[in-house]
Amino acid sequence: MKRPFLTKSKAESASGTKMKVVVTCCLCVLIPSFVFAAGPQYSGIFDSTLHLAEGGGEAQYGLEEYANLRLKWNAGDYGSVYAAFNVLAASGIDALRIPQTLLGVSAANGNYAASIELERLYFHLLHDKFAIDGGLMRLAFGYGNAFSPMDFFNQKNPLKPDARLRAVLGGDIIYYPTDMSSLKLFAAAPRAQQSTTLQDMFTGISGEAHTGLFSVQGIYFWQPKEDDHVGYHYGGVSLKADLALGIVLDTLYSYTGNDTRGVEGFSLSFGFDYTFSVFDRTLSMLAEYLFNGQQSATAFNAEYNTTGLHHHHFIFASFQYALSDLSALSAAALCCIDDGSIQPMLSFDHDIFQGAHILLQMGIPLDTNGSSGELGPAAGSRFWATLKWTLRL
Repeated sequence: MKRPFLTKSKAESASGTKMKVVVTCCLCVLIPSFVFAAGPQYSGIFDSTLHLAEGGGEAQYGLEEYANLRLKWNAGDYGSVYAAFNVLAASGIDALRIPQTLLGVSAANGNYAASIELERLYFHLLHDKFAIDGGLMRLAFGYGNAFSPMDFFNQKNPLKPDARLRAVLGGDIIYYPTDMSSLKLFAAAPRAQQSTTLQDMFTGISGEAHTGLFSVQGIYFWQPKEDDHVGYHYGGVSLKADLALGIVLDTLYSYTGNDTRGVEGFSLSFGFDYTFSVFDRTLSMLAEYLFNGQQSATAFNAEYNTTGLHHHHFIFASFQYALSDLSALSAAALCCIDDGSIQPMLSFDHDIFQGAHILLQMGIPLDTNGSSGELGPAAGSRFWATLKWTLRL
């Protein structure tokens, strides 16, 4: 015997879930407005994107509407509170990539999937020579452009240079001995958010100094780990020189007492960038090499790694030529030296008016050594193209 009231209950449940999401987001914005005397400062972006791809012998599509809303409240003379939200609605291949977060919602009977995600939520206190930050925030380290091994908590993806890197739950205390130097103590929760073991926490120290032409940053941090009395140790250095060329060196070494990692514990990037004039227009070029140790911070199975690179040697290169004050043409490629696979990309972007631009990108993954390369067609689509319209709020 059918029980139609069960269907009604599911519909009511889905509707109730969506209502909870809306109410929660409204409270996140409104409550601080009552707590702090001054209203929030708003900023953000809105993207409308069409994706086309060929994979598995069929043409595929994706549609995505994305908004990133950022808010700031001032708390007295020395404090600030920051929050940011991601709101997504998508269909096709883009719907498959939407994370089902705590506030995520999927439209069961609609033609799209949707998600709302808390991206940032932290405080900042600054007084004289000291600063304190805590919450869901970016803990950023290193000067690497395409790769940055020292930026352990969220590795960069060179094929998505404009991506807003995800935050971690943590905090830091910063001391500024001079205007050109700083010393930071920091801590961060592990990737497994439900871990209750103190030994899984990361704690560390970093220092940074600048001169007119050179910058240097050093870092050491430690994860005790229950199963190892020595724990996991990480140490690194990042250098930047603004000479005729902009030169960067970024490296991080990982070590535990239970293994002999040797060179496989190293993740190292080295590269340069240079800008010059061609036909009275600006041409910018960048090249960077990555050594990806198989037990390093950028290894595929590293705890906080988001790039997912398997092999040892990679090179990234990009060129951007300003066609006018409003338009630019770019070419970039990521190459895996070990297997000869390449991910090339062409881009054209144009500022339509202040605060709005359109971007066209396309790529054809190549494999010079059979069809099993890490970056070749076997790893994804044989062709992809993206048309994106962006408005800055």
